Amino acid sequence: MDSPASSVSPVSERKSDKKLEMDVIPGKAIGPFCIGMALNALLTHLEAQYQNIHSVKLFYSDEDPLCMDVLVQIPSVGIELRFNAESQRLHLIDVFDPTKVTLLYNSNVINESLAFSSIYHSFGMARGKYDKKRRKYLLPYPGLVFFFPVPAVHESIFAQGKTDLTVDFLFPDGSDPILSNLCLFGGSDFEAPDTPPVSEVYRRCSLSPHYGQQVQVLPGHGLRFKGMGVEVHFGDSCQTVITQLGPPSDVFYKSEDKMRIHSSRASTISCADFFYNYFSLGVDVLFDGTSLKAKKFVVHANVPGHFDFHRYDRCNFLVQLPAHTSAVRSLNRHHSSGDEAGIVSATVVNQQPSAVMNPVSQELGGAEAQMSNVDLSDEAVEDLPSVSITPLSRWDAVKDSLQSCGKPVVFNRAPSPNTTNPFGPTLFWGLSDLIFEVMANNYIVSITMFLPEDVPQ
Repeated sequence: MDSPASSVSPVSERKSDKKLEMDVIPGKAIGPFCIGMALNALLTHLEAQYQNIHSVKLFYSDEDPLCMDVLVQIPSVGIELRFNAESQRLHLIDVFDPTKVTLLYNSNVINESLAFSSIYHSFGMARGKYDKKRRKYLLPYPGLVFFFPVPAVHESIFAQGKTDLTVDFLFPDGSDPILSNLCLFGGSDFEAPDTPPVSEVYRRCSLSPHYGQQVQVLPGHGLRFKGMGVEVHFGDSCQTVITQLGPPSDVFYKSEDKMRIHSSRASTISCADFFYNYFSLGVDVLFDGTSLKAKKFVVHANVPGHFDFHRYDRCNFLVQLPAHTSAVRSLNRHHSSGDEAGIVSATVVNQQPSAVMNPVSQELGGAEAQMSNVDLSDEAVEDLPSVSITPLSRWDAVKDSLQSCGKPVVFNRAPSPNTTNPFGPTLFWGLSDLIFEVMANNYIVSITMFLPEDVPQ
């Protein structure tokens, strides 16, 4: 009676113990993880691999998301991926547990034996060194470094430089140094890893060739994509926007407008407004459902800890405003299109993609009309100092430079009426024809630009 069960068990056990195989390309990639790839591209890849990868941990600083790398840890394969917090691109891969994955170099398994001599013979000669801070012996190669813990009893000998593993291959007591982890990195120094230019890696990293390009937000006019050399403006048709930016990643139709009851035309039947979502650009364009003309633009910073994180790539936006808010509208009228303008962790859950809605227009339903906007005059602005606003800007510093932005609207979105938002509320600050969405840590997560009602399209 026990025979059938015993014949099935070993097969199941072998299947569950099968390790993923990944090719190692020093300085470039381990398996599907490429130096220079975008954070969103990685998370999308991991979601698609839910059958092989069941748990992913995301680490970032909640208080200051730019003060440290964003870490994505995959415990089942013993790999941690480190992303530059500003560019959100991968610059270091740490295989912290080499026993959980099969690593191949030139078609040979390099971690079948974790002994120092085996690694050394696989990669060839190198000048190793002892790292007193880590208490490990480092075996570095271009774009790759191996770490071997040194027992406490031998630390003083290595610290004094009296022995070298590249000569002896063994500790003084005859024991084998065993690999604890290895790091693959971009640049020339694993202590300060770097990412290659987008133009060199976008094809193999599933990266948009325009990733990280500067997008100028031109109040009263539209958006200028400097890397692409194109602009989109208020009043542009759907065809014009597609000609300039390409087809959208998705189209989202607004299902409700919670401010319509306050309109004198509330009973008028009209076509629903709709968004063109450009996820890889971090941009949304809202079109009027009747005229089919662009009436609003939204740029997204993709900040960890925000409700919309991982829906868009980070938009490298730039807004330049005069330091005195009383001159913003004058700037809009004179502007020419040729002018230059605490650590927390979360588990990433695999989910089906859903329609993306614009946080300001869909949830507030046109609540920009309620914002305490500044009354702007027509004084000249040529000699006024300007304030540059980017995804790296802190709102408290921006607000102080702009002197006055009125009072904010508190917004706490939820995915459905019966659920809560675990990330907490954000604040919407209004300034002329711009709305800034700001997190509790003072970072700007989105900017919405609309056309004032007194300016014809």
